[in-house]
Amino acid sequence: FCNNDGERQRFEEIWWEYGFGNTGTLHVHIGALSRGFLFEPAKVVVVTDAEIFGRYKVQRPRRLKSPHAQTSKSLLDINFADLHEGDYVVHLQHGIGRYLGLQLVPKAQGQKTNDKITAVKEPGEECLVIEYAASDSDNPAPKLYVPVNEAHLVSKYVGAGKIRPPLNTLGGTRWAKTKAQAAVAVRDVAAEMLQIQAARASQVGYPCPPDTGWQLEFENSFIYEETPDQMRAIIAAKKDMEAPKPMDRLICGDVGYGKTEVAIRAAFKAALSGKQVAILVPTTVLAQQHYNNFRERIADYPVSIDLLSRYLTRKQL
Repeated sequence: FCNNDGERQRFEEIWWEYGFGNTGTLHVHIGALSRGFLFEPAKVVVVTDAEIFGRYKVQRPRRLKSPHAQTSKSLLDINFADLHEGDYVVHLQHGIGRYLGLQLVPKAQGQKTNDKITAVKEPGEECLVIEYAASDSDNPAPKLYVPVNEAHLVSKYVGAGKIRPPLNTLGGTRWAKTKAQAAVAVRDVAAEMLQIQAARASQVGYPCPPDTGWQLEFENSFIYEETPDQMRAIIAAKKDMEAPKPMDRLICGDVGYGKTEVAIRAAFKAALSGKQVAILVPTTVLAQQHYNNFRERIADYPVSIDLLSRYLTRKQL
């Protein structure tokens, strides 16, 4: 039993390579079993590809998310656990303020009865309360009430170190100037990136050779079915690697959509080309996870894999 068609094809190739094609009867099926078994009355031996290749723990096939899964997700699904009272937040239109928590604000509307208008209270609306700087010292700090259905306009302030940013004033011009300066800075960065990209495009890079038998064998050992987007990213990345110019490609995707599989195939292709590959990750935990994953996947091939992180001692380095 093989997890996918690639494993089935590779197993049949090995079966014939070792000369077993004329001995006994082989039936290969697509399916997932935790382990094989022996059924003596029928003289049948059932074996899984995981037991033959010895690379992976058997897992259930991955269920693909619906193409509309993300778009149908509610815009109101905001994780307020990331916000605590006193945190600095940024409102898209009003700038930096201090988050004071959630508050139920009652609604009120006029109702006309017998030629008279009376105030009628409706059920309250939950709002984010944000405090801003007072326009002068004689006035109290104003508060902005943002309905939860507009919470996408608010994000947590992210700054360097533990610097406390000055609060903006409601209706002030400082936030508008800050946004304008940021837009100019973004254009400058974009222009610099274009210059760098033009310089890179004029240089000659190292073209990796086409896929070898080991590359195909390695990719066929992937226990999941590649998603269409994942396969397009894999093909595009390898096309870039085989081109005689410096490669510059960004792979984006949500959690669980197989970005690591794209990276490990590219890394394996570069290693088979005689090049050293470095995988840079933002945390030591992620470095350990990738190290374990790469070591398990590439265990059957003559490729050395090691780990560098702050947990290693000088002796280990």
